[in-house]
Amino acid sequence: METHFIQGARFDSFEQFLLKLKEYEAKVNTTVHSVTHKTPAELFEMERKVLRPLPRDPSTDQPKRFVGVAEQLRTVSSDCLISWGGNRYSVPHVFVARQLWVRVRKGTSLEIYSQKGTLVATHPLCTGRGQVVVEQAHYRGYRKQSEGESFEMSAHKLRARFDGRYARLEEFFSCLRAQKRFNPDHHLSRIVRIFEHYPDESCIQVLEACFRYRCFSAAFLQGIIGRESLPCPAPSPAIEIPRLRLPTPPVKRDLKEYQL
Repeated sequence: METHFIQGARFDSFEQFLLKLKEYEAKVNTTVHSVTHKTPAELFEMERKVLRPLPRDPSTDQPKRFVGVAEQLRTVSSDCLISWGGNRYSVPHVFVARQLWVRVRKGTSLEIYSQKGTLVATHPLCTGRGQVVVEQAHYRGYRKQSEGESFEMSAHKLRARFDGRYARLEEFFSCLRAQKRFNPDHHLSRIVRIFEHYPDESCIQVLEACFRYRCFSAAFLQGIIGRESLPCPAPSPAIEIPRLRLPTPPVKRDLKEYQL
């Protein structure tokens, strides 16, 4: 448009600019393109069927012509909610007290990502304020041991997931039963739900960390798996370099030579 419409043209006022722009727009939209052999107006009508409507501004009920896609960090509250735009939205309870990335998509939905870029929740964007959007699945098993699965059912899920790729899995089950003998079902059920949000490599790493620290509770596992990196193994011992003794020259001086 700069080359064919603005360059070399002169406008006495902004109103005249808009008028000329409308005339130019009508001319271009009705001109047959040499490649597509169709006018832009015809192509737009073909695309209109698959286009989504623009989001509307809740204050004016008018379409928003420009939609931003900036991301922001939000901290998850103890009731599994994050705040955005005057409303609150739920996330899986395993992310309580953690920071998550929030992104508005196409002005119609709210996407919530973990620190590692994994999509953990999606909600329709509220148009008003003071609303709470909750997905019941995000609270399944949170602070309620009665909602957990049996130990054998949770163990079967982990066996099926790792499929023999982690040799110490049965040993982990035995250690968990021994250390949490009063409620092992609750802990293993929570561990299964936590693992749903992480890849297999991270899960195996954190299981090894449980053996290293001899702690097999779900709370310990949840606290360590969310970190950017797991604790590094102890560094290898430093190599001792022998000291070299330089020969001392047989020179003796009288102390009077150093007096000023």
